[in-house]
Amino acid sequence: MGVPGPPRPPTGPLGAKPSVPCQGLSKLQELVRYHVYNHGQLTVEKLISKGRILTMANQVLAMNISEEGRILLGPEGVPLQRVDLLASNGVIHMLDGILLPPTILPILPKHCSEEQHKIVVGSCVDCQALNTSTCPLNSVKLDILPKECVYIHDPAGLNVLKKGCASYCNQTIMKQGCCKGFFGPDCTQCPGGFSSPCYGKGNCSDGIQGNGACLCFPDYKGIACHICSNPNKHGDQCQEAALLPSSTYRLRLCPWSLRQPSRQWGGVPAGHVCPWLQWPLLQ
Repeated sequence: MGVPGPPRPPTGPLGAKPSVPCQGLSKLQELVRYHVYNHGQLTVEKLISKGRILTMANQVLAMNISEEGRILLGPEGVPLQRVDLLASNGVIHMLDGILLPPTILPILPKHCSEEQHKIVVGSCVDCQALNTSTCPLNSVKLDILPKECVYIHDPAGLNVLKKGCASYCNQTIMKQGCCKGFFGPDCTQCPGGFSSPCYGKGNCSDGIQGNGACLCFPDYKGIACHICSNPNKHGDQCQEAALLPSSTYRLRLCPWSLRQPSRQWGGVPAGHVCPWLQWPLLQ
C-alpha cells in the first residue's frame, strides 16, 4: 500500500478547523482515499515507470517531473518531499502539500440554488371570465385586482382587438445563489464563519443579494456581534459583571483562536490587544 501524505498540518485551501462537520465527513473520506494506492507496494521507481496510478478513491493521479527533477503529483503539481519510507504493510511517500480530488470541489458549499419570487401577468381574457386567465409555469394566481390588457377577439373570423383582464401571478424561480452563511456575488463567508454566522449572536444578511451585515441580538454589538453592548458585562452571554470597573477599561471578547476557542477576556485596556493572540481587537 502506498500512502502519500503531507509532512505537516495542512494549510491553504483546506483552512484550519478543530472539528469536521457531518456534511464534510464524506469529503474528508474521499480526500484520504485519494492519497492511498491499494494495488500493491508502490515505490518511487514504480511510480515513475507507471506515470499515472488509480487511487483508492477510483481517481487517476498523474505524475510529472519538473525541470529541476522534482516529482510532482496531480494537476496541482504537489512535490514529493520524502520517498520510500517502509512501513509494516506498505510504502509511505511524504508530500509537500495536499492532493485535492476534483470530486470534492468546491470544498466549502458556498453556491446553492436560491428560491426567488417574481410577479408576472397571466393570459389576457374577457373580464367577465377572469377565472379562465392562466398563469405561467411555476406560478400561482394572486387574489388581487387584475391588470387591464388587450386580446384578440374573433367571434366571426375577424381579428378584433378587445379590452380584457389578466390575473397577476406569483412565479417561483430557482436561480444560482449563495448557501446559508455566504453573501454577495462571490458568496463570501459571513463574519464569524458560515457555520456560525455572527458567532451565533445575530443574523447575517446572507444570500446573493445580501451584504454580510450582522443584525445583532440584544446585549451584543460590533461588526460580528462579538462585543457586549453593556461595557460592564462580559462572558459568552454578556451577563457576567466586569472584573475591572475602572473607566479606563473596556470589555472585549477576543477573536476566535485555535489554541483557546472558547476563551474570553474581560478588562482589556481600551485600544490594547488580546495578550495571547497579539491581534488588534475587533471593533
